[in-house]
Amino acid sequence: MNVVKVLGLWAALAWIGHGRVLRLGRQARARSARGRPIKEALPWYHSADEIHDKLNELARGGCNGADIEITQRSELNSGSAAGEVVELDVLHISRSSGASQPKKRAMMVYGEHARELISPESALHFVQALCGDGVAASRASAVLDNVSFTIVPNANPVSRRLVEEGQYCKRTNEDGVDLNRNFGDAHRATGDEPGEEMNPGPNGFSEPESRIIRDLVQEERPDIYLSIHSGAYLLGTPFGYTSDRTPENEASMMEVLKPISEKYCEGECPYGNLARLIHYKNPGCDIDFVQEAVGTPYVFTWE
Repeated sequence: MNVVKVLGLWAALAWIGHGRVLRLGRQARARSARGRPIKEALPWYHSADEIHDKLNELARGGCNGADIEITQRSELNSGSAAGEVVELDVLHISRSSGASQPKKRAMMVYGEHARELISPESALHFVQALCGDGVAASRASAVLDNVSFTIVPNANPVSRRLVEEGQYCKRTNEDGVDLNRNFGDAHRATGDEPGEEMNPGPNGFSEPESRIIRDLVQEERPDIYLSIHSGAYLLGTPFGYTSDRTPENEASMMEVLKPISEKYCEGECPYGNLARLIHYKNPGCDIDFVQEAVGTPYVFTWE
């Protein structure tokens, strides 16, 4: 299965399809009172509970002939929120095709930063499309013939609840740790303290959320890994910790991203090395871990 087709489906159905939501969100930020619950300030967004319920409805109702399984992975917090159990929904979506070739495996992680509401919203929209909802159902069906999906729709559920209650700027998890700086110690930087937005935590994988994602990646060994964020405007490749190094297959990843930028962004989506595009280093980010430690060939951060 052409990787461009898999990621192009996501761009067409989830990202571009939610352009109106993004525009409305920008308008609401300008006029809404700080501290109002999200359902009052931005009522078009689904809450985390609503996303959970709708995904379960899809699992019960059938998914375009595919099997959809929703499980929960849990870890006990041992940090500043010690004793709290963190639970992440995990979706496995696959359809038997009878093909002799093994299917490609795609893993998508949404909502690592709690305030980025559009990320889990896009997870719901993408799964709905895979399950046959919308004008591109036939296109999604073709993808399911060749690809199986592992999807984490809300990777920071405890802090997401705080955002929904009115803490709009909450980025970190319940321990005040930036999950996307907590993936291992190979390149992890220290400096930011608890409470600061890019605090990497006391050590790599100190956080229950990053441990759950690490274990999933190591179990699934995906061919494609996509980490979905908002706030910037880019299609990023490893590495986040430096702009001076690129993966051996950087050219292959650029071949994937170029037509996606051209088709869905009129060529205006910057693509390439994450640290260079975002203008600061991202040591300890998930895509670096997945590329280096797991060896996934196609690894991206999209914002």
